[in-house]
Amino acid sequence: MDWKIVVAAPLVAWMVVANGADIRMPADWSNASHSSSGDAFLMGVDPAMTYNGQRSLVVRTTMDSADVDYGAAIQYVDAKGYEGRRVRFSGMLKTRGVTTWAGVFMLASKDHTEDFWGSSPKSTDLLPRGSESQPGDSDWRPVSVVFAVPDVPNQMLSMGIVLIGNGQAWLSDLRFEEVGNEVPVTVAPIGLDMAKLAARQQHHKDQEAQALAAARSRQVPANLGLNP
Repeated sequence: MDWKIVVAAPLVAWMVVANGADIRMPADWSNASHSSSGDAFLMGVDPAMTYNGQRSLVVRTTMDSADVDYGAAIQYVDAKGYEGRRVRFSGMLKTRGVTTWAGVFMLASKDHTEDFWGSSPKSTDLLPRGSESQPGDSDWRPVSVVFAVPDVPNQMLSMGIVLIGNGQAWLSDLRFEEVGNEVPVTVAPIGLDMAKLAARQQHHKDQEAQALAAARSRQVPANLGLNP
């Protein structure tokens, strides 16, 4: 069975960047990140990097990040009409200084919040499927993920680029296609160590609880000066 091209051109029209020094998210895209600092990842269209004349999404770290920190640029699509079918999300990927994992991903969920950066699943079985990844630097190379859309109603598909750990990754020439059942689905999840992430999150919660308990045990009376 020949696969059917659903979108042969770039997936969306990129937002025009007014200032060449700015990196901004394109229209109709979202982003998400997890780190000890809210601004550890920068995501958007990189006006300084193109592939064959096409603009590129970039995800990069702005400070030293842990190997379970991540940033992602995400596209959401209603799964209606794709139920029980296989779809492929692909593009050209370029990386620099990647320490843990970088690539494209795809996931089905009931809404925009039930994804790997929102629900923190305990099992890698619930993580998005991801393309192959390699640490360090790589020139432009094709990456893809093939996903079997569940045959259930009211599903959303999320797809995009994710960087885990340090480095930067660019994605260009984005395509979303329906493929035949002869095309193997991607079985490998993205390279996120959920056990380590859960342990790190629990450690932070324990530290916050200890700090709160210490603060409550050292309180002093308020407004002894009787100010209004």
